[in-house]
Amino acid sequence: APVGGEAARRIRRSLEAFHGHTDSMAVKTVWPYLGDADRYLRSAARIALEWQPVSEWRELALKETRPDASINALIALVRVSSRDPFHRKPDDAKPDPALQGQVLAALDRLDWASLNESQQLGLLRAYGLTFIRLGRPDEAVRQRLAARFSRLFPTTAINLNIQLSQMLVYLEAPVAW
Repeated sequence: APVGGEAARRIRRSLEAFHGHTDSMAVKTVWPYLGDADRYLRSAARIALEWQPVSEWRELALKETRPDASINALIALVRVSSRDPFHRKPDDAKPDPALQGQVLAALDRLDWASLNESQQLGLLRAYGLTFIRLGRPDEAVRQRLAARFSRLFPTTAINLNIQLSQMLVYLEAPVAW
């Protein structure tokens, strides 16, 4: 049997108990774990949040300032707000164009230089998911983000370079050509 980790497993199971259904206690219970140091607890909290009515936590997600919690809450918000175009069904609601701007503004508040590599990768994932689910950014946003990410490239981290290069190509940044 594995040694240690019993407390974390107990917490993870308590978060997973909110998966698959709504519960009036879920948002309050899982929110602190969106920023936990343990990525498995963060993931279990994010999934639990996705099962709750978005009206209960949308504003919390857009206002969250703790990096890990913000990234996970925004990923949850984007995931529940729209499907990617390949899986969208004709009767699915179209993505809310205002939501993309709100999510991008929240992501833009996170200071890249103060994030660790894992958080930087999470931030890039959140931007990418926002574009996949909520649509391409308009030209002004595309140019602004292309300039922002161009200044960060290259890094000394291979994984970041891979993600940044994909983002730069998507944003059609001159540095990518």
